[in-house]
Amino acid sequence: MSSTDDPLNEVSLNTLSKTLPNNDIFQGKVQSSHFIKSQCTSVNIENGFRKINQFAKLSNYGKLQMIDIHDTILELLKILIKIHSVNQIRNLIRSYLMIIGKYITDAQYARASLEIIELYNCTSMKKAHNFTDVLYTDITTFNEIYISTMKIFIIQIIIKTKTVPTYEKTLIELFAYDERFLLKDSKIKIHVLNKLLLNLYTVDTKNKVLYGLKFLKYIKKYNFQFNEYIKNIDESTFRKQIIKFYKKDQSCKNFLNIYYMDYSRHTNDLEKLMLSDILPDNQNCTPKLKTYKDILRLTTGGKEYHCFEIEDISMFVSQGCKIIDHGDISLDEKLTSIMYIWNLLLRESVIFDTRQKVLYDKTLKFLNSNLTNLKFENIQQLINHLKNIALIFDQYERLENLVNVMFNISITMNKKSSLMLAVQTELQLVHSLGSTTEISYVKMIKKMDKFLQGLCDNDLKIAIFSQYFTIFNIFQITKLQDLQHFCGMSKQIMSKKLKIEEVEGISQASEVMLVLLGTKINDENDGLENNNLMLYSMKAVTRLRLYKKMDTLKDKFMGICFDLNNMKLRQLLDILETYSIVCSWYNDANLFAEIFQGELKLTRPELFDVNNRMKVPIKSYVDILIFNVKLYNTASFLQSENNCVIQSIIESKRSVKLSMSLVKLMDRIDANTRHSLIKSLTDCYISLLNIHIKIGLSRDTDFYVKEILKIVNTLQDPAILLGCFHTIQNYYSITKMDTLRMKMLHQSNRVFNRICSEEDIISLTKFLFDNSEYQKLEKCMPLFFGTEIFDTSLPQYWDVLLGNVVSTEIDLPTHLTRISLVNNIERLYGSTMKLLQSDPFFKNISETAIATPSIKYSGKPGVQQMFKNKFDENVTSSPRSSNMTPKSKTLLQKFDRAVVIDNLKKILQMTSTVSPHEISHISLLRMAAIFSKCCTLLSNISMDNYDTLDEQFYLSDIARYMTHYYDRMLSKVDGKLYKEFTLLNFKLDIKLPSVDDCKSLFPNSDNQNRENNSYDVICIDICPVTGNLLLTKLHSYNNKKRYLNIPLNGAYIRDLEGSRLSYGEAVGELTDIIESSNKSVSREITSTITTSEGRKEWWNNRYELDRRLQNLIQKIEKSWFGGFRGFFSDKKINKLHFKDFMTTFYEILHKNLPSRKNIGRPDSFLQIDDWILGLFLKLDPSDRDFLSMVEDLVYFVLDILLFHGEENAYDEVDTSVLHFEIEEAIKKYHSRCGLGVKKRVHHTFLVVSSKCHMFPWESMSFMKQLSITRVPSVQSLNEIIRRNNDESRINVNIRSKIAIVLNPGSDLGRTEDRFSDVLTDVVKGCSDSQLLTREKPSEESFLSMIQNSNLFIYVGHGGGEQYIRNSEIKKQDKLSASFLLGCSSASMKYFGDLEPTGLIHSYLMGGSPVIVGNLWDVTDKDIDKFSMSIFEKIGLIRNVATTFDECISVSDAVAESRDLCNLRYLNGAAPVVYGLPAKFM
Repeated sequence: MSSTDDPLNEVSLNTLSKTLPNNDIFQGKVQSSHFIKSQCTSVNIENGFRKINQFAKLSNYGKLQMIDIHDTILELLKILIKIHSVNQIRNLIRSYLMIIGKYITDAQYARASLEIIELYNCTSMKKAHNFTDVLYTDITTFNEIYISTMKIFIIQIIIKTKTVPTYEKTLIELFAYDERFLLKDSKIKIHVLNKLLLNLYTVDTKNKVLYGLKFLKYIKKYNFQFNEYIKNIDESTFRKQIIKFYKKDQSCKNFLNIYYMDYSRHTNDLEKLMLSDILPDNQNCTPKLKTYKDILRLTTGGKEYHCFEIEDISMFVSQGCKIIDHGDISLDEKLTSIMYIWNLLLRESVIFDTRQKVLYDKTLKFLNSNLTNLKFENIQQLINHLKNIALIFDQYERLENLVNVMFNISITMNKKSSLMLAVQTELQLVHSLGSTTEISYVKMIKKMDKFLQGLCDNDLKIAIFSQYFTIFNIFQITKLQDLQHFCGMSKQIMSKKLKIEEVEGISQASEVMLVLLGTKINDENDGLENNNLMLYSMKAVTRLRLYKKMDTLKDKFMGICFDLNNMKLRQLLDILETYSIVCSWYNDANLFAEIFQGELKLTRPELFDVNNRMKVPIKSYVDILIFNVKLYNTASFLQSENNCVIQSIIESKRSVKLSMSLVKLMDRIDANTRHSLIKSLTDCYISLLNIHIKIGLSRDTDFYVKEILKIVNTLQDPAILLGCFHTIQNYYSITKMDTLRMKMLHQSNRVFNRICSEEDIISLTKFLFDNSEYQKLEKCMPLFFGTEIFDTSLPQYWDVLLGNVVSTEIDLPTHLTRISLVNNIERLYGSTMKLLQSDPFFKNISETAIATPSIKYSGKPGVQQMFKNKFDENVTSSPRSSNMTPKSKTLLQKFDRAVVIDNLKKILQMTSTVSPHEISHISLLRMAAIFSKCCTLLSNISMDNYDTLDEQFYLSDIARYMTHYYDRMLSKVDGKLYKEFTLLNFKLDIKLPSVDDCKSLFPNSDNQNRENNSYDVICIDICPVTGNLLLTKLHSYNNKKRYLNIPLNGAYIRDLEGSRLSYGEAVGELTDIIESSNKSVSREITSTITTSEGRKEWWNNRYELDRRLQNLIQKIEKSWFGGFRGFFSDKKINKLHFKDFMTTFYEILHKNLPSRKNIGRPDSFLQIDDWILGLFLKLDPSDRDFLSMVEDLVYFVLDILLFHGEENAYDEVDTSVLHFEIEEAIKKYHSRCGLGVKKRVHHTFLVVSSKCHMFPWESMSFMKQLSITRVPSVQSLNEIIRRNNDESRINVNIRSKIAIVLNPGSDLGRTEDRFSDVLTDVVKGCSDSQLLTREKPSEESFLSMIQNSNLFIYVGHGGGEQYIRNSEIKKQDKLSASFLLGCSSASMKYFGDLEPTGLIHSYLMGGSPVIVGNLWDVTDKDIDKFSMSIFEKIGLIRNVATTFDECISVSDAVAESRDLCNLRYLNGAAPVVYGLPAKFM
C-alpha cells in the first residue's frame, strides 16, 4: 500500500462543498435522494447531486451501486446540457472526478478507467477509445477544469495496474511535450506530477534516463528541494545514476535529445549534467551538412541520427529553405526532404526560432502552391507534423494559416478527412489556453460558414455543424443575449445550408440552443444560471478573523504604551503601520495627525527621510520608503474621507512618486518587499482613480487605468489582481465603456478561478458583485461568517453599494454613511413613485410635462382655499392625467395624497442635510435630479406654496460646477508641492457658493445695469433617474426661475403618429452621423478619391449625412419641444395686450370646462402662472406645426388644473372648440403687436449638461435667431462675468495685439491660399500683432500668443492641442478671446457619468472670455467660407460697406453665417461659441 506521501494517494477531489446543492448537508440531516431520469426540475437536480455526494461518503459498495451512480451522473449531465446550465455542468464534472478519485483510492481501477473514458467522451466532440487518446488531448478553455486531473488519474492507474510497458510510447511522448499536454494548465498539481515521474523512473527501466531528466527539470523550474522527494541519495548521485543507466540501456535514444534540451534550458548551475556526459563517444556523431544535397542524401540513406546540436538543427532549417526555393529539385524530393526536416525538428528541438518560423511559412506556401501536383497520402503526415509543431510552440497565427491550407486541400483534392481536420484544428485554435486572442464567436461562425460552402454531402455538413453547435464549444458564454446572438448567426447559416429537423438531434446542444435556432427568446432575462450553487460551500469553510470589526483591537492596541523613541526600526515600522490601519478604519484624522505629524518627526527623523540624507543602510532605507508610500496612501484616504479632495490627490501623487523611486531599486529588494511595493503602487493609482470618480473629473482617469493595467502584468497575487480588475470594471461601468468592461470581466473571472473562494470572502463578494449576482452576494456572507456575522461590517459595506439603507446605529466609514443616506433618499423616492403609480390617474405623471411654478398663488381671496378644502375633504380622489383621457367623471380611488406629500417633504428635508461636497459626483447628480423631481411634484399636487426653485436650481447647478471647480483648483497647484514630503494638514479649504449666492445672477450690478445687460440662462439636461428632458430658465433682470420637465419616453396616447424620439435613439443617430462624417473627411478616405465618380459618391454621402442631421434636428424640435419652443424665446410680452389675452383665455376655459361652467366667474378659479400663458403667445401662427403646438400647451394647462384638483372628464370637453378659440386669441394678440416685438433680453447663455453637449442646439429653428453662447454652469458664468469687470457683454480691441496661427501642419494648402493675404493685411493693420504660417509653434510661443494678445485665431487641425498641453492652458489667469477653427476643437470626450473633458473648458478655465470652436470634424471649403463671413461681420476684415458701428457680436455672426455653408447642418451646425457675447471694436 502506498504511503501517505505517495502521489497516488495525494490527489483527492473530495471537495464536497463545491457541489453541495443545499445547506442541510452541512447540518448533518439525512436527505431523500430520489433522482428521476429526464426530469428537469431544480429539486431533481439537487437530488442527483445529493445522491452523488452520499455515494462519495460510502466505504462499502457493490457493482450495482457503481452502475447506478454511473447512470445517475450521465442522466444528470444530459439534464444539465438540456437546460443549458453551464455552471452546474462544471460542478457535476468536479463531482465526477471526485467519484473517479474515490475508485482509484479504493483500487477499483477498471471502474475508474471506464469512468474516465466516459467523462471525456461526454464532454468532447472527439471521442476517446483508450488512455492514449485522452493523454494526447490539448488543454482548452472548455476542458481545463478536468483534463489535467484526468491525466494524473490515468498515470496513477497505469502505474498501479503495472501497464507501463503498454503505454510506454504514450508516456514518453506525453512528457516529451509536457509544456503542451500538461504544463499549459497553470493549476495542475505539479508536486503530484513530479512524484509520479519518480514512480515511472522506478518502474520503467528502459526509460529511466528520460524520466530522471524530466524530474530534474521540474526540480529546477519550480524551485523544489531535491531531498523532499528522494532522501537516501543526493542530487549529484542521482545525476551519476542517469549516466550509468544510459550506458546500460540506450533504447531511449530517440527522445534523449529533446528531454535533455528541455532539462538544460531550466538548469544553469555549475553541476549541470552535460549531454556529452551521457552519450558514449561513438554515439555523439551527427552528419555534417554543407549543402542541401547532403539532406537529399540523408532522406534516402535509411540511417537514423539523434542528438543533434542547435547549430546542426539550424543548418537543417537553412538548407530546408533552400530546397523549397530551388527550382531544379523535383516536387517529390522537396516533399521528402521537408518531411524529414520537420520530423527531425519535432523529435529534437525545444525552441522555435526565427529561421524555423521562416521554414514553416515557406512550407505552407509550398504546399498551397502545389496542391494540384501533390498526392494527399504523401502530405498527410507533413500536415500533422506542422499542426503539432504549431501547438507545441504556441504558433497560433501559423496554425490558422495551416487551417486554411487544410481547407484548400479538402477543396482541391476532395478530401473529407482534411476538411474535418481543418474544422477540429480551427476549434482547437479558438479554445486553446495559450492563445492571447479573445474568443470571437462571430469569427467562429464565419469560419463554419466557410467550411460549409459548396458542400453537397449532407452528412458531412451536419457533422461540421455539430462540431460547432455544441454547449462545450460555447462554454464561456454566460449571458442569454450572447447565446441568442451565437444561435442567431448559426441559424442564418443553417437556413441556407441545412434543415432544422436535421440538427434537432445534436447530442451536445442544449434545448435552449435548439429553440433559439427556430424561435425568438425575450432578452430581458440575462442570466443562464438560476441556482446559488456557488454559495453551498460557504458554511463548511474556516471562519476568518481578518474582516471583523476592530473595536477591541483599537482599545487594546491604543492602551499599550510603546517606547517609539528607542524602538528598533523594523519593530517601530510594524507598530506605526498598525497605527495607520487603525486611523484609516476609524477615519481618525486627529489621531493620525497626533502620531505622524507630532513629536515623532523630531524624535525619529529617519522615518521621514525619503532622500536618505541620514545614510541609513539600503535595506532599512527601502523599508522606510515602503512605510512612507503606505503612510501617504493612508493620508490620502483620510483627506478624502474628510472631503479634502485636493489634499487627497496631492498625497496620493506623492505616494506614487515614492513608489516610482523604489521601482528603480527593484533589483536590490527581496521578493516580499517587491510584492509590497507593487501592491502599494496599485493602491496609489486606485486611490487616484477613485478620487477623480468621486468628484466627477474625467481628466487623467484613462492614464490611471493604463498604469494599473501595466502593473497588473507584474502581479502574482490573484486576490490583488481581482481587486484591480474590480476597480477598473467599476470605472468602465461609470464611463459607459461596456465593451471594455465585459473584456475586463472575462479576465477577472479567469483570475477568480485561481482563488480559493472558500477562504477569501473579499474576492468572492467582488466576483459576485461584478457578475451582477446580487442575491448570491447577500447570501454568501451569512454562510461564510455564521454566528460571527455581527462581528464584521462587510455585509453593511455591500448593502450600501447595492443601494440598500443601513441603520444609522451601525458604525460605518464616513463615505459609506453618506452613500447610505443617498440610498435612503432614492428608496423613499421609489416608494413614493410606486404610491403614485398605484393610482390609475397619477401613474403616468412621470410621463406628463410638468412645470414650476405652474399656478399663481396671488389673486382673488378664497380661490386657493377653495381648492385646498376640496383636497382635505376627499384625499382619495385623484385628478386624471390627460394621457389617460378618462371616459368617466368620477372614480373612487385608494390613493392617499397626504402620504405622498409627506414623503416628498421628507425627501426635501433629508436632501437639505447633505452638503454637496460630502457625496460623490454621481450621487450628487442623482440626488439633485430626485430633489428637482420632488419639488416639481410637490408644486403640482399640493395647494401649498412651496418656493423651492432656488434650492432646486442650486443643487442642479452645483453638481455641474463642482467638477470644474476642482479641476481648476488642481490646475493651480504648484508642481513643487508634489515633490515635498511633509504631510498636509486636515483642513477643508473649498469655497463653494451657497444657495443664497445663487438667488441672483447679477449680484454686483444695480438695477439699471441689469436692465441694459439683461440675459437669460437656459439649462438643458437629461434626468439620470427618469430620462426626461429638464429645462431651467433664469432671467437676470428679475432673477426669476422657471423649471420644465418634459418626458421623452412617455406613452403619449394622443401621439397617434408615434413620432416620439428617446434620448438614447437621438444620441445613437447623432453619434452615427458624426462618426460617419468624421470618417468621410479623414485622410484615410479622402486620399483614395481620385476619380470624378469617386468625388460624386463622396459628395452624395456628405449630402445624405447633412439630410440625416437636418431630419434629426427637426424631429427633436417636434418630438421633444413641441409647443414648449417659446421657453427659449427672447421676445418681450406686451403687457397691455397680454392682459386682454389672459382675460379671453380664462373666459374660454370658463365656457368649455365642465368644472367651471355655470359656477361663479372666471377669476374665481385657479389661475395659471403668467409665464405659461406667455408660451402660447410666443408661438408663430404661420408655423406649419402651430396647431399641434397649441394642442401641446392646451393639454399641458389641463394637466396643471387636474393635478391641482380641478377634474374634467375629457369626453365631456369639446377640445376642438377649445383649441379653435385659443388659436384665435393667439392670432388676435399677434395682429395687435406683431411677431417682431422688442427683445426682452440681449443674450441667452446655454448651460448644457455632459449628456447634452454634443447636440447642436443652436441650429434648432427656434434658436437660430438668438444670440447664444454656451457655458459649463451658471456659477462658471458668474465667475467669467466677475473676471471681466462684472460685464456680461464685452468689447474686444482688435486694433492691436492679434495673434494668428495659419496652417501650422503645412497640409491645408487651399485654406492657406484663401486666408493668407487677408490675414496678412489684418496683421499689418494692427500693432503688436503676428501671423505664423506653415510653422509649428513651440509650446512657449503658443502660450505667449494666447496670453498676450487681444484676439487669437487658430486655423489648422483640431484646436492646437498638439502644440500646447491642456494643463498649461488651465494654469493661466487670463487668456485672449480665441477662435479655434479646426476640426472638433469644441468637442468633448464623453465619459459617461463623469463630466466630459475638452479643449474649450481648458480655455474657459484659463480665463478666455469667449471661444469659437467646432463640435465635430468639418470640411475646409465650407468652414473657410463660414470663417471669412465671421471675420467680416465682426469687423476683423474691413468690408467697404461695413463700419465698426454696424459690426455685430461674435455669437450673432456665428448664427448668421451658418447658412452660408453648402452643407448647412453637417458643417453649418458644427460651430459653437463658449463664454460671453463679445463685440470686436
